[in-house]
Amino acid sequence: MDFAERLPYLFHPELVYELNSKRWLAECDLKSANDRILDCEIDCKHHQHRTTDHKQRWYHNQSCETCTAGVRDEVQRVVGILKTRKLPFVLKLTQSLSSVGTIIVKSEEERSDAMEQISQYLADYLPRITKQNVHLNTTALILSDFLPGETMALNFFVRRDGTSIFLGACHQLATGDSGRQATAITYADQEKLEKKFRDTLARIGKVLKDEGYYVKLTRSKGACGADIIETENGTQNVIDLNVRTPLSLVLYLLGDHFQQRGLGMSLVYECVMLSISRNELEKRFVKEFHEARIVLLGGTKLGGKDRYGYGMVLAGEDRDAIDELSDRILKFEL
Repeated sequence: MDFAERLPYLFHPELVYELNSKRWLAECDLKSANDRILDCEIDCKHHQHRTTDHKQRWYHNQSCETCTAGVRDEVQRVVGILKTRKLPFVLKLTQSLSSVGTIIVKSEEERSDAMEQISQYLADYLPRITKQNVHLNTTALILSDFLPGETMALNFFVRRDGTSIFLGACHQLATGDSGRQATAITYADQEKLEKKFRDTLARIGKVLKDEGYYVKLTRSKGACGADIIETENGTQNVIDLNVRTPLSLVLYLLGDHFQQRGLGMSLVYECVMLSISRNELEKRFVKEFHEARIVLLGGTKLGGKDRYGYGMVLAGEDRDAIDELSDRILKFEL
């Protein structure tokens, strides 16, 4: 996916792909939310379109008319399953990033939208299943129960023995209309949250260690993020694993920087799209930059006139201070 297979690596790219897939999460010992895996496959009568291993997986042959017709049939099969699924539910692509590829369906209107999106997705991607990538289950879909509750994002490292080093626990906030996603941390709560999620982190660490993902040598790999929803009965459900360095880790890394200045809470915007340039942003918020209430992670012009994308961290004494600063910045949001 990122054309990096030829480069040196600590973890094999296919292991990283698998551990970040929603399909693997639905199969492993951490499974939750009553996941149902939909493995998309076409019943092509030509045996040369199947792998020679014991799984006999189908892959697409561009010159095969049966495969082309089979794509349409498979799309209708999946749509039929979505049509009868009891509301509410969550539909996930096996690979998603920053909530893109995760569809929450609570109404019949949202069901229709999901069916349309998945129809187009499968029509585009089923023909891209090849003999070389079929074992990665690239077009698998996961149907899950919708779990109400607050989502917490945990940051940690996995040691060689499978134990986890807790770094921080953050609140995931709702995405904005522009695709903006935010995560916030309250530094005074971290000791309490580490105790609360200790057992769940131990479970995750053991599973990842068994798969071969942990800190190797002195290089800081083995970083991980996990999204947890706690239900009313106290069950902690692992709804997502980000087996990589998660963005919210920056909130933990900046903890001392902020707390030394009396700022007890911080929030990171993964990408907020504004109508003002970097120079204008720094000019309008010069006091906040000087007081370390804004830390700019990066910025870029998006191509059109007055369209700029930023990654940034906001900090404040409490939630009210964060909200006030955030509201002033989001006045310029596209």
